Amino acid sequence: MKPYLSPEEIYRSFESVYFFSIHFSLFIQYYLYGLAYWLAKDAIRNEREKRLIAEQQRRIEEDILRAELATLKAQINPHFLFNILSYFYTKSYRISEELSDGILKLSEILRYALRDTGERQVTLEEEVHNLKNFIAIHQKLFNNELCIEFNLSGDFNNKRILPLVLISFVENAFKHGQLTNSIDPLQIQLSAAQNHTHFYIKNKIGKTRKELSNGVGLNNIRRRLELAYKDNHKLCTIQEGQYYVCNLTIYDN
Repeated sequence: MKPYLSPEEIYRSFESVYFFSIHFSLFIQYYLYGLAYWLAKDAIRNEREKRLIAEQQRRIEEDILRAELATLKAQINPHFLFNILSYFYTKSYRISEELSDGILKLSEILRYALRDTGERQVTLEEEVHNLKNFIAIHQKLFNNELCIEFNLSGDFNNKRILPLVLISFVENAFKHGQLTNSIDPLQIQLSAAQNHTHFYIKNKIGKTRKELSNGVGLNNIRRRLELAYKDNHKLCTIQEGQYYVCNLTIYDN
């Protein structure tokens, strides 16, 4: 009896199955390699696009902040203002030493605020001097009845900070705080450590809102800090009962 399949036919049939199974396996393998490569390439492209969008957003925010500060500076002609203040200072010097001193401090505050720093950092001493002038001006306005505890500690040498940062928090306290109670004075503390600078301010919240100045605002300050220091700072502002507390820590790079 003749077998159903000859040995040659069996071998050819086995060879065909083996050939197709091997090539199908290779096809699946290279298809998966190609899919993985495409997914990885797409993920890298998406990450690059996200970084590009984030960088564009950062630049837009910086431009907005510069425009806001430029608008504030452009509201007053600095040369005209300083000439007028110089005239008032000269005329008031012989009349009242207190008045002339107040005009001089106001001139220093405006000169500090209006000068073009380009968002570059200033020395911590300059910021503190400006802060002292700001407090002194308001003490004169309220006949030295404001209750303020201002404590400085540490070594301020070689410490730098964004201009007009600390004064914005103090402005907020003057706007919304109760500052005439000796039991609950406005507390301001600034300390300079080896690797960081810490600023603390606490005020009792007043019953009525007081508008004493037109600062750039706390939201603006938050954005400036985020752009300038990123993860190298911590800012916490909370309301504890009748008190408003702010803690700002800036770490040295």
